[in-house]
Amino acid sequence: MCGIAGFTGNKNIPYLEQMLDTISHRGQDDRSKFYANGISLGMNRLAINDLRKDLYPMKYKHYAMVFNGEIYNYPLVKKRLQRNGISLHSHCDGEVILPLFDLYGIAGLSRLEGMFAIAIIDTRNKKVILARDKGGEKPLYYSLVDNNLFFASELKTLLLHDQRMVSRDALALYLHTGSVRGERTLVESIRKVVPGTCVIYDTENHILSKCEFWNPEDEVGSFTGNMTAETLDELLRKSVESRLMADVPVGGFLSGGVDSSLVMYYAAQKMGTLRTYSTIFPEFDRYNEAKYSRYVAHFLGTNHTEITCDQSTVASLIDKIGGLIDDPIVDPAFLPTFLMAHEASKNVKVVLTGEGADELFGGYYRYQKELYKESIHRIICNIPGGWSLGKWVGSQRINQLLESLSDRYSSLNVWSYTDLANLLMTPFFREESATSIDDPLLFMQLSDMRGYLASQLFMKVDKATMQHTLEARAPYLDSRVMQFALSLPLSQKIRWFHGKYMLKQVAERHLPKQIVWRTKKGFSLPLGEWFRSELSHSVYESIDILSEYPHLINVSFYRQIVREHMDGSFNHRDKIWSMLLLAKWFQWYHIKE
Repeated sequence: MCGIAGFTGNKNIPYLEQMLDTISHRGQDDRSKFYANGISLGMNRLAINDLRKDLYPMKYKHYAMVFNGEIYNYPLVKKRLQRNGISLHSHCDGEVILPLFDLYGIAGLSRLEGMFAIAIIDTRNKKVILARDKGGEKPLYYSLVDNNLFFASELKTLLLHDQRMVSRDALALYLHTGSVRGERTLVESIRKVVPGTCVIYDTENHILSKCEFWNPEDEVGSFTGNMTAETLDELLRKSVESRLMADVPVGGFLSGGVDSSLVMYYAAQKMGTLRTYSTIFPEFDRYNEAKYSRYVAHFLGTNHTEITCDQSTVASLIDKIGGLIDDPIVDPAFLPTFLMAHEASKNVKVVLTGEGADELFGGYYRYQKELYKESIHRIICNIPGGWSLGKWVGSQRINQLLESLSDRYSSLNVWSYTDLANLLMTPFFREESATSIDDPLLFMQLSDMRGYLASQLFMKVDKATMQHTLEARAPYLDSRVMQFALSLPLSQKIRWFHGKYMLKQVAERHLPKQIVWRTKKGFSLPLGEWFRSELSHSVYESIDILSEYPHLINVSFYRQIVREHMDGSFNHRDKIWSMLLLAKWFQWYHIKE
């Protein structure tokens, strides 16, 4: 795991050093710099496999590369390359990337099992190739300024040269869904590399192009093995074991839910002694699930550490959260994840997490709710005169049902489009979903994989852990596991009001039933209560900060939302959190209207 950065144009080592300084927290074991043919590369390395220094940038033939991530199938790829007569000289996983790219081009990236953000220089053809892993576990940002390409692992690095103008359409998307999905960011001129794609920049002709080497839709129905719990059990075991590959200590985040508990089971079976971490909320018992994580930790025999998350610890984080979160996402779970990462980094360099299971195996309650609504929608639309029925009833509920799933589905819905029309001072573009998938559950899963998972959950985990030079790995994002999950029929995902049905069948083999089949409780923090007490100062401060953006934000409307929350009329927790984060981010990076 590392932080990478670079740019095209004249050689400027001090500027490259400055870029790397902004992401020094991502890797402190080694720093490397490289310049060739008008292209600069830099990397801060967090050494996980092969701890020797000066391994990067990797070089092969007319290529050079820096890389953030891990390639879990590198022993297999290495053997295949050696059979092609290619000699490799380390046991560093990144060494296989360039020979594979040389043999197969961009298509070779689809053969990599892992998480990665890669920058490759092709000195012969004078090109820069940026690539991001299939699931979007690792971030990679870029911008074009005066025909020069700049790129880095974090958005803050590119703000060194950017004009810092906010994108109004991206702002609306952030406030509606909780993150900016796809290639855009909150900064007008900065883009993200989309998961499973490459950005290619021809430095001679100043042409930027994009190509896709992986699409989750292509995995639907592609699994060729037996679709059984036994098969899934073996796939998950192999995935976890491959993600334990490290020359440094490995631990795990354990919430006590089925996803992380199952991952920790496989890890404990392989490693024996395992360190696990969870957060507790002593002030509000209804938010506290410590009894479950303690129970699983005791059952598995892990060395378990609990980290307290309360108003005082959160207040100290909020003061600097604009810089910590880097690219704003409306996910309060960043706070406890950050605290867990801080504690875990004292003893381990790698943690396993349970991200991805809900999206792949149908775990969210909103899936069941939307499937129910979709069934009614189709019944109404198939009744003769069904559309007029909706108009005759005239209820908002019926009209919502008559909207297509692609129009109404959103994983978070922080601010409604109606509220956004009052909150934002300028018109905005309403994003619509486009897909060839007709299966409602599959449509929602793919939407969340492309959006919520890649742009929110993984960015939360990456930014929270890498602030502490800690690598997080997600075993559910293994390619074969994704193939399996995207090939499962609905009956094996949701049955008898249970999501993740087959995954729970697997978990039942290894974990206590009271953990596997307990009612799912979405992760939540008592932010609403905290906003009315110790964190109220931060809320009112956000109003003052946003008042400096009168052409962007209708602060009077936001002030009304805050007033309704403070007097207990409504719980506007997520709305206020989204605005507080935005205000702190604006202030930290001096963002302009």
